[in-house]
Amino acid sequence: MLNQGHLKELLSDKRRDNFARGCNPPQGPPKPPSPAHTIQMIIGGGEDTVINHVKFTTTHKLKRTVSHERYDNLEDDIIFDKSDNDGLCFPHYDALVITLRIADTDVKRIMVDDGSGACIVHPRVLMQMRLEDKLILRCITLMGFNNAVERTSGEIVLPILAGGVTLETTFHVMNQETAYNAIIGRPWIHAMRAIPSSFYQMRRKFNAAINETVNEEVDKLLANGSIRESKYPQWVANVVMVKKKNEKWRMCVDFTDLNKTCPKDSFPLPHIDQLIDAITGHELLSFLDAYSGYNQILMAEEDQEKTTFITHRGTYCYKVMSFGLKNAGAMYQRLVTKLFKE
Repeated sequence: MLNQGHLKELLSDKRRDNFARGCNPPQGPPKPPSPAHTIQMIIGGGEDTVINHVKFTTTHKLKRTVSHERYDNLEDDIIFDKSDNDGLCFPHYDALVITLRIADTDVKRIMVDDGSGACIVHPRVLMQMRLEDKLILRCITLMGFNNAVERTSGEIVLPILAGGVTLETTFHVMNQETAYNAIIGRPWIHAMRAIPSSFYQMRRKFNAAINETVNEEVDKLLANGSIRESKYPQWVANVVMVKKKNEKWRMCVDFTDLNKTCPKDSFPLPHIDQLIDAITGHELLSFLDAYSGYNQILMAEEDQEKTTFITHRGTYCYKVMSFGLKNAGAMYQRLVTKLFKE
């Protein structure tokens, strides 16, 4: 079923969409010490906003180019509960930092800030994307934290791809020292109907020693072709580290949410009592130990990204059937039964 691509047909769009919302993982190293200039909050308003006798002008030009139907009414409730902070280390004060596809480029270290009334991009990003000539020389005045007044050097409209939706967004260019390549504010957040939460973050955090074990396991899986890098997944699972009897760590993937959506494959598994009865009268008993048997079954390419898991170094998905999938045992038994049918 997995190899033929039927998993995609069995997934519920509603659960997948709810699970995908707000799951963009933080990327990059922790926030460095305070830079020379940091805008904590940017105030936006109408065409003519006056604050403390300073006139502000801002534009929010948004054009939607959607790859699927957008809903006019919000029908689903989105809530956070205790399960959303499972595995997080508290207290934490991490910013919500993500990677987005802007135009044809993956731009890392973008801070999602719902306290910002504008979207800001640093000139170095435009230089690397070779878009300096697309800059519109229209400057506006923005006010940051403690009423600090800053003036932009221009604006540019760029498409942002996230969750299957491409949204053309106006970025204001600001050449100031910052730890981020860009700041995504309310114009994009509200248009996307996103619910960002810096408190509830997807990735579980481990200490340096366990992270090193995760690195080794990821490197091994990449080297033998079992996994590949995953970009813009709609399903993301955490890794779970389990200590073995020899005091070493085993990396597992928590597919709980994916498994809840998949129907059960009821292919019968063998009963141990029947196996024992079957050896009666035989002098020899041979055990077949299939090394990494599950990993010998390839995942359909269109289903691979549904097995995406997240680590501190990125997101990856399985190219082969992984342990922990709901119907992995039944699938493996079906193939073994067919193999020894003759």
